[in-house]
Amino acid sequence: GKVFVGLNDIVLHNENPRCGVRYSIEVDGNVLREEIIGDGIVFATPLGSTGYYRSITDSSFEIGIGVAFNNSTEQSDHMVLKEDRAIRVKIIRGPAICYADNQEQSVKLVEGDFVEVKKSQQIAKIILVI
Repeated sequence: GKVFVGLNDIVLHNENPRCGVRYSIEVDGNVLREEIIGDGIVFATPLGSTGYYRSITDSSFEIGIGVAFNNSTEQSDHMVLKEDRAIRVKIIRGPAICYADNQEQSVKLVEGDFVEVKKSQQIAKIILVI
């Protein structure tokens, strides 16, 4: 029931660094991968694509939602999805944590929990002062 709004990214990460997290991912109700094992997954905005997303994928993007698989045991190429896509990640084996960039708050996830990622209706206002 928690809602996080991230300007740069939303991160799902293994809580225990000694154990990988197992999860599945669906896009628009279609199973994309039934089981991924790794350190987690990063969902990035175009603004955030030059940070954590770039360190995982060695790329950036200007439109959409970036999906980067963090340290997966199998080759899992990153993706950039249209911003109106409905993304759902289900925890198969945890524990994991989920958080938004630059926020202290996080939520612990265990087997059976899921995270839904979608574009926020909020608008970011960035002011540059020189």
